[in-house]
Amino acid sequence: MAKRVVKAREKEMHHSAVLLSSEVRERLETVSENVSLVIKQIKNNSKGFAHAALSLGEFHSNLRSNVSSLSDACTKLSMLFSSPQTPPSLNETGIICLMVENATLCLTSTCCQCKVEWGKCHYNDVQRLVVDILEGVSSFIEILMRDGCKSDCQKRLQGTGSVWEHCDRILKLPTDNKSSVLRHCFAQLQLLRDADNEIEELVEANGSSGITTDDIGMGLEELSINDDDEENPDQWSEADKAIVTPSIELIKLSSVLTDKICHGILQQNDTLECCYIEHLDILIDLVELLSPLVDDLASNLEAPIDHQSLEDDGKSLQRVLLKIIIHTKSCGFYKQMTDVLKEYEAKINSINL
Repeated sequence: MAKRVVKAREKEMHHSAVLLSSEVRERLETVSENVSLVIKQIKNNSKGFAHAALSLGEFHSNLRSNVSSLSDACTKLSMLFSSPQTPPSLNETGIICLMVENATLCLTSTCCQCKVEWGKCHYNDVQRLVVDILEGVSSFIEILMRDGCKSDCQKRLQGTGSVWEHCDRILKLPTDNKSSVLRHCFAQLQLLRDADNEIEELVEANGSSGITTDDIGMGLEELSINDDDEENPDQWSEADKAIVTPSIELIKLSSVLTDKICHGILQQNDTLECCYIEHLDILIDLVELLSPLVDDLASNLEAPIDHQSLEDDGKSLQRVLLKIIIHTKSCGFYKQMTDVLKEYEAKINSINL
């Protein structure tokens, strides 16, 4: 039985090798190597081409056109390998491989014309998308080299579908730095709200120790203590509650402040001013520090509590929250938020861990 299985596999591999000539395989390998080279070029182009003579609108128009051309070329290449009965000739393969290579080079050239001056967050989003698309193309080419025109075309279809999915993301790509920052900011807000919900569940799970969600409210009131309960190492002790309360306050304030920042950015109109673009890049770098810090703090809230670790994590989060407020106040773009920011700054400064 085992011998028959081995022979069947050898026959299948031989069948695939016959369908894919060495010349066709070499042509595909050349495409794969070229795609790998341009991926490295894009990753190494950390500063963009400062003198690219394109407007932001022209850049995105060219980018969408290039992505569409590459998607079409990969689709044609996939169709060329769709029939085991009629394997592609070197001439047919060469023509479509050239289309893939030209589309890849055009996309790479356009990507490298993205200016960092348009915003670092926007630049990183563009670069990340283009690299993902090209890595999808590279994986697709590898599938063709490995499987050729095998009758079982599931992997080839999956590879083609992966390229399409990456290319379709161009439709949701932010077209300026404000949009990029907002997308990242709202993503962070969702993570922080998820952390809030997990904290509520943690409190409910410790309800037998006398702590309830009503005791926490929005995380800004002290936890109640049930003196009749005996201390349990798997539940918050009275000493634990003294540090749990300010920790939860900081976690709650993280999501509340991020929400205010998101809506402050939405209301801002001076999105193309150089100083505002730079401000947004610094701001999102700070905001994206919150979720990991909140996760660290929340993970230490489970009993038994390491008080020193919880205090250290809480102070780290507290410092970043204050940096966000100070940076937002200093830029002068959010005058309508001045009083709110002062209020949050006072609350954060009043928290003692």
